[in-house]
Amino acid sequence: MSQFKLSYYNFIHKFSSKQMLIWNTFTGSVFFVDPNEATEFEKQSGAWFEGNKHYFIDGGVLVKAEEQQNQIDFIMNKRREFVEQTKTISFTILPTTACNARCLYCFELNNQIMTMSNECIKTVVAFIEKQSKDFEQISITWFGGEPLLFPNIISAIMTELSIVCASKKISCSMISNGVLFDAETVQKAKMDWHVDYVQITLDGTQYNYERIKNYINIQGAFSIVLNNIQSLVDGGVDVSIRLNVDKENWKDLIDLIDELHIRFDNKIHVYAYPIFETRENDKNLIGKRELAFYLGKIFEKLKKAGYRTQICEFKEFVPWYCASTLPYNFVIMPNGKLLKCQSEIGQEQYLGDVGRGMIDYERNLAFSRVELDNDCIKCCYLPICQGGCLASSKCISKIERCCLEKYYLHELLDEYFLKENEELLNL
Repeated sequence: MSQFKLSYYNFIHKFSSKQMLIWNTFTGSVFFVDPNEATEFEKQSGAWFEGNKHYFIDGGVLVKAEEQQNQIDFIMNKRREFVEQTKTISFTILPTTACNARCLYCFELNNQIMTMSNECIKTVVAFIEKQSKDFEQISITWFGGEPLLFPNIISAIMTELSIVCASKKISCSMISNGVLFDAETVQKAKMDWHVDYVQITLDGTQYNYERIKNYINIQGAFSIVLNNIQSLVDGGVDVSIRLNVDKENWKDLIDLIDELHIRFDNKIHVYAYPIFETRENDKNLIGKRELAFYLGKIFEKLKKAGYRTQICEFKEFVPWYCASTLPYNFVIMPNGKLLKCQSEIGQEQYLGDVGRGMIDYERNLAFSRVELDNDCIKCCYLPICQGGCLASSKCISKIERCCLEKYYLHELLDEYFLKENEELLNL
């Protein structure tokens, strides 16, 4: 019997033609074999297999028992390094939970509206100063609601932090609908708030975008947002456009990608993400079986526009999944309460508050645990998923825990891989 076995981290896909694709998510190696070779690979015997076995060994597809354990140990050590790092501390700050849009899929819909008081601003600054004492860098994400409804709060916090944390590098990003990013605000964000990255969600071309966003007393919002994206690009801010996909808008998103490409070319980043179940909306949600079809069509257009290298992409190793799982990561609510994750907004699952600091140490440690259950350790997606979204099992919101590839990649490969790589496979 061979001393080698298949690695836990082999994603193996068999096409109807009996051809086989083998992707090791740990090493990143990808192999494509014809039907006869696939048979020998499965049996791990035969002249072809013996002649090519060394390639599979080099690619981490075939491993000895101790090498499999080395892969596991490497993953766990990287997780531990990420948790124990003391270079950067992260904060997500909500100046307000109010928003000027009323997106039906928003997980914050109907939550209590609150805005940060002047007294709370001072306590937030003191909290960040204290928590950042042993760190070199401070990373802040401005979230909401719509954070730009109260730019005075952002300015007040950043002005004070620039004084009390003058020895530290402070970098900021923002999650915004973008409609308030006029030229003056862009300049303030770049120069005064140290914002170098903004994520803006678009739901379709003009009609669908304005229908889904349902802004309050804002006319021509689609044109406004596109102009503001241009201002951000011109101002040297990195812009990422998230396309929220549901059953009704996926075709319109394809038209939107053309529009974005014509206007911005490769000066922005564009990616698609499906809308899963929320507490308030279930009308146009995409079931798992539909994911490959909708995403495939959109990925195809993203590739043609230069926003994606391949329709069927294979991710590289990810050392950690989400900043929320770091022990020194805090979501600061407008009332000063502390959460671990934005998905917990509207839920009474607080770690503490900015005045008293962290109180629920057990919950904090539960998010930042290095250990994984056995199912995750032996899952082929682990090197690109790292156990996935812990908030999915700790929040009311229905978040998919595992990486999206688990739900659509096999179907996507069936539809696109052979056609997309026809020239290469025929060499």
